[in-house]
Amino acid sequence: MKKKIFFAAIAALALVGCNDKNQSELSEEALGLNGEAKISATFYYNPGARMVDGVEVTENLPVPETVEVIAQVDYAEYTGAKAGVSFKQFKASAKGNGTYEVVIPAGEKKIAVTIIANGFSADYYLAPDNKITAYYPTQELAAFDVLAGQEFVKNDATETTFNAPNDILNNDRNVELTISGKLTGNVEVFDKDAKKAKTENQGFKGAAIEIKITSSDDDRELVYSTTTTNDEGKYELKVNLYDNWDLDNVEIEIAPKAFVAKFEHFYAEVDAKKMKDTYSDEAAFIAAGKAVIYDTFSAKNTVDVDGWWEGNAIKVAGLKNKVELFGTATGNDLSIVFTPSVDLATIPGVLSAAEGGEETEVQLGDKTEVTVQRYMTANLMGWK
Repeated sequence: MKKKIFFAAIAALALVGCNDKNQSELSEEALGLNGEAKISATFYYNPGARMVDGVEVTENLPVPETVEVIAQVDYAEYTGAKAGVSFKQFKASAKGNGTYEVVIPAGEKKIAVTIIANGFSADYYLAPDNKITAYYPTQELAAFDVLAGQEFVKNDATETTFNAPNDILNNDRNVELTISGKLTGNVEVFDKDAKKAKTENQGFKGAAIEIKITSSDDDRELVYSTTTTNDEGKYELKVNLYDNWDLDNVEIEIAPKAFVAKFEHFYAEVDAKKMKDTYSDEAAFIAAGKAVIYDTFSAKNTVDVDGWWEGNAIKVAGLKNKVELFGTATGNDLSIVFTPSVDLATIPGVLSAAEGGEETEVQLGDKTEVTVQRYMTANLMGWK
């Protein structure tokens, strides 16, 4: 009977995002990806020496078709993000005999691609007449660059062969662990009653979560990189740990994967009529301490800001002490921050006039014109 341990990694992330927007909404057209690149990779594994038709052979075999392979694509040249910060993931299709193919959106600027084949279980021969079920850990190929119209083929067995498991005698993975949580974050929304923009904490859908599991007394690593949040921002992943791993020595690293997306930003524009009705002349305007009326927020006054989200991983250790009654563990929070990839001066209301924000001339009651900041917000997200 399998040993079962339930572990809920409740993740209340400070994720900065836009209403119902996720990484898929940054269109290929917006990025300038007007073409495609085709990538093909063939993966193998070595099961050890075995008997075939009475002859002992040692050869590489193609990985099972159940192995999941993804292309992790870095569009930094297009988004303005730092290299190695923002990614999109594309699942490759199994074509048989260990070969996987994926077609990705591409353009005339280089795109960095990393091919990742997730770990799998298969036979390993301790001797030609003695086999066990072993776990072959995740294989990651060195990153390479592609352009639109190119085809990249990787089938050199010296680069794409899964190594034999290190701890070959202890590869049973019957300890069940469930890691779950909810991804939430602050977004800008319009408060109809107050007629102001405000922040609201919401679940964030379509975000990728990467989970790595290690043990301090073992050099093996379990990596799960394709778990995504549902419509409510929740995620759940069931994993299997090695039987010989002591939970006191197991550490789980949970991280939100960085990705590019758009952020919906609300702003207010100076109301020329209110300025004229409120300040009779420049003296009245100055006497009021230049308390210009900016409260003309509207649900229609929005702009989409290009950028990316990135966050820090958390590490959860000492599982025996963290698993509470009924097998539930809590208090494992993540945080993620939105970074605009555009000049802040181009975003209405983010910068003051002194910082480079846009200004405009407005008439007062006596038709005197004064220069004021055109846009204003509370800069809710604190972009700097």
